[in-house]
Amino acid sequence: MPTQNNDMTDAERQAMEAELEARAMNGAEENGAEPAGMQQNSPFPLADNVVTGTPGPDQIDENFVDADGNRIDDPDAASFNDLIFGNEGDDTIIGGQGDDTIVGGPGNNSLKGGPGDDILVGGTGNDTMLGEAGDDTFVIDDDFGNHIIVGGTEDQSFGDLITAASMTQAVNVTITGDGQGGIAREASDNAPEAQIFYNEVENLFLGTGDDVVTVNAPTNGWVNGGAGFDTLILPDPEPGEAAPQVTVTGSQTNDDGTVSQDGF
Repeated sequence: MPTQNNDMTDAERQAMEAELEARAMNGAEENGAEPAGMQQNSPFPLADNVVTGTPGPDQIDENFVDADGNRIDDPDAASFNDLIFGNEGDDTIIGGQGDDTIVGGPGNNSLKGGPGDDILVGGTGNDTMLGEAGDDTFVIDDDFGNHIIVGGTEDQSFGDLITAASMTQAVNVTITGDGQGGIAREASDNAPEAQIFYNEVENLFLGTGDDVVTVNAPTNGWVNGGAGFDTLILPDPEPGEAAPQVTVTGSQTNDDGTVSQDGF
């Protein structure tokens, strides 16, 4: 798997990979989540840091108050780490000061994380997701829509991450520059083909499909191919230039003599 910095020590690289893999799995767990009260049709109000939209289009920001009287960065909440659900409709959601989790829902949504290490969950609609400051995580799943993802560059440790850890469909990733590229999937029984364009996102974690990653430009990114039989395509170096440097971890030799990698 390519790393962000070829000058890292083994210990630094292992710490970075552990952090990114944990974020990828955590983001996948948030995908499709709902507050327990919503799942069980509970008559009790939700926690103060859980904000839910209406069935229609919403503008959910610091001025929005939901049916339970909750709002983003609610002074009555235990923390400003909000869990925000757009529900149905084409929603615009702007997170607050904490480490927020924002789930847009099935519409064509605009999600903005704001300060903090946020999780933004894209859906089957055509979403625009902006992480802004912090180490943000963008979650995509099977039948994702035509998304635009911009990570942001401020207040970062390991950088922003797109995780497809819960995906079973294969994707084709094209890296077109440092922190930028596209992620495409073919049409399925439930959705037409779709393409994601991303920028200012340093790290990718893919799912269980047989994915293809094509590197068309120099990059210092990190990619974990996930499970499945994945393919990494590197550019031919220009005359007189060095070949691309790739650090691969987790390799094993198979019975037939071929070598498999956990990631790339």
